[in-house]
Amino acid sequence: MKRFNRAVRALCAVLAIVLCLGCMAGCSSRGEVVMELGNQSITANMYAFWLARYKAFFVYYYMNNQESDEMWNLAVGENGKTLNETFTDYVKDNARTYVAALYLYDQYGLKLSAAAKQQIEDDMAELVASMDGKTALNAELANYAVNYDILKEIYTIEAKVNQLQDYMFAAGGPNVLTDAQKQQYYTENYARIEHIFISTGAKYQMDETGAYVTDENGEPVTVELTEAELAAQKQKADEVVAKLTAGEDFAALLPTYTEDTATTQYPNGYYFTRTSSYVTEVIDATFAMEENTWQCVESDLGYHIIRRLPLEDGGYALEANADFFTDFESNLTVQAFTDAMAPYMEDVIVYDEVADLYSLKSVNANYQY
Repeated sequence: MKRFNRAVRALCAVLAIVLCLGCMAGCSSRGEVVMELGNQSITANMYAFWLARYKAFFVYYYMNNQESDEMWNLAVGENGKTLNETFTDYVKDNARTYVAALYLYDQYGLKLSAAAKQQIEDDMAELVASMDGKTALNAELANYAVNYDILKEIYTIEAKVNQLQDYMFAAGGPNVLTDAQKQQYYTENYARIEHIFISTGAKYQMDETGAYVTDENGEPVTVELTEAELAAQKQKADEVVAKLTAGEDFAALLPTYTEDTATTQYPNGYYFTRTSSYVTEVIDATFAMEENTWQCVESDLGYHIIRRLPLEDGGYALEANADFFTDFESNLTVQAFTDAMAPYMEDVIVYDEVADLYSLKSVNANYQY
């Protein structure tokens, strides 16, 4: 489980462009160089390993573990590129960012602490023990074009990149985040709404005394709404829409009509980014709307009558909004880190004739390392 969790954490970081790449200089049998800057390089074996990591994440979360040539060959976007080409290019771009990060690590003269080095040793020892020896571990790692030594170097480099980011953005660091940067990120990435929700999904089953019915695990039992109940909910939503159309105040209607039990918990409304974990239809509608306009959106859950509100000044720092900004600082740091790497990325030399031999489609999905 620890191995799987570590791989997932690394893959999530790749998506966020934190870049848990793990594909840099290591042992003597690393294959041809794919890209380099200064003394830092990614070789073919290492690049294939990173592709395998990202493939596992993509197949798990976006293909429901049902990988197929048909999916990889699907044309996406306006440029006609396939899914395979599009996300392989994404991995290649992230690799360039990572090479730049390691180059800058050297420029700052940073060194791993003894504790960080010991943690890597402990992790490698745990892997060897879990496979009953280094020989068996190397046989397993061969599926991803690496061995013990390269994997150890991967973990070392991940630690270096994390250290670089911490160094750059810590108090007193060369890239410490300013209030102006926070405000800009906030205004460019967030939207705020208030929400009248009318459910058409399942409801909790009640007994004759009005108590909730629970199953053998103590969980509330739900039942589908009847046709008559669904019609009543539709009529309720239509009534709200009619009143809003007639000019009635949204905030005045909200407490009377909403079935969203979290409304009182968030008096300032809900904050979203385009990637927030919420109803997709609501997210899409929110960012398509102008401020101070409303819209009725239907999802599998019910009717969402939403009004987009102006952002509060410094809303990301208000205690009442804290639940919506748990990742605000870390996500901003990731973006700022990537932006800081951009000038160095221009100097990264990429050997496309080598890189183009590998793609997400061609490597084995790596869920483990």
